[in-house]
Amino acid sequence: MSKRNALLERISGYYLNSGSFNGISYGKLLLENSTDHEKRLKNLIKEGLISVNTTDFFVNPHIKAFPEEDVEKQLKSMSNSDPMQTCFYPTKKYQFTIVDKSQYSDKPFKLMLALGEPQLFHKAFDLHVLETYRNDPRYYYNNNDVVGRICIKDEFYQSNSVQKKDKTSLTEFGFAFDFDMNKRVVAAFVCDLASLTPEHQQIWKSQMVTGNWILHPGFLGRALGMMQENISVSSAILLEMQVINEMTVKIKRKGEPFFKKIPEKHPKELSFLIRPTLSEFHKFIHLMDKLLSDNINKTFFKPFPVSIVDDEGSTRGTIAIFEEWIVNCFKISDRELSNNMIKVFRDIRHRRQKPAHAIIDDVFDQKYFFEQKELMLKIYKAVRTFRLLLLHNVSECQSVEVPSSILEGKIWNF
Repeated sequence: MSKRNALLERISGYYLNSGSFNGISYGKLLLENSTDHEKRLKNLIKEGLISVNTTDFFVNPHIKAFPEEDVEKQLKSMSNSDPMQTCFYPTKKYQFTIVDKSQYSDKPFKLMLALGEPQLFHKAFDLHVLETYRNDPRYYYNNNDVVGRICIKDEFYQSNSVQKKDKTSLTEFGFAFDFDMNKRVVAAFVCDLASLTPEHQQIWKSQMVTGNWILHPGFLGRALGMMQENISVSSAILLEMQVINEMTVKIKRKGEPFFKKIPEKHPKELSFLIRPTLSEFHKFIHLMDKLLSDNINKTFFKPFPVSIVDDEGSTRGTIAIFEEWIVNCFKISDRELSNNMIKVFRDIRHRRQKPAHAIIDDVFDQKYFFEQKELMLKIYKAVRTFRLLLLHNVSECQSVEVPSSILEGKIWNF
């Protein structure tokens, strides 16, 4: 075998057998063989059979994160880089000629990596693929509308009652959009998809969608290790509520919070709809009413000039008490702001009550995606308005530190 072919096989073999599809460093090649490989390596790059990765292209050159740069950039970078931080990879052109695809017949995403696909190359999937995990209590399912994670729970991972094929995890997934930002799909990187069990790789492959998709900037930025200040609308709603509670506790010494309880974890139903059905939309409405109107702490209002009970001795509704408190205790130049805020609380309550008293057939309609998005933005605006009203009407609230994401409105509104 010629030295050229032996070198090519060494690079490809190392890539396939490294366990994580890593590149072999120039320093390692030089240690293994005293012969200077520089000329052969450069010729293989020119032939399009291998590529070189250095810190000029990505912070970690030991993984092929993105497609290779053009040949001239590769050659220049190779000449100027630290040999231990200069790694070589076989290209798709070469891998397609030597990889036995039958060895990966049940692992489609691992096959993609074996054939030279970049690890941070994303694939797009129908939102329905998430239902399997969201609705299965054996899995941790976290999704804040920017990034999410799926993981089999420890007790089920260790249990013999769960088949090995279902003991799987997806380190991270995110979302992508069409160019009009109207359609949302799930996005995941090939390197993460390849870690799924073969059976679950098949599930995800069956839900792949074609087309050109733009990665959510928050998901992409996180993958690249960039500091993320923006948060999703759903996360902003919870954060505003937390700040409101901190503020309202300060109004009276050892006072009660405005909201009885705020979830520590992002509730599943608070995320954007996975499937545009009437039942899914109603689940979202039900949760929002529990978080807002049902969650208002009536004990909070006791020190204030408001009526907790009506003339007949019955306890008044939380929204009515809330509205009276705003009217009696706040000096507001533009009452339309507070009126619109209360209107959102009432709208959610009304929407929840409608399906509660009737048997309604489920409906599949894309309109629910848009209705939920519009409603979520209104809810965010309402809780933000309340926080600002507290800030400008109650001096004690001004000492509460407000996170920059909601202070400056750094919100992903899609």
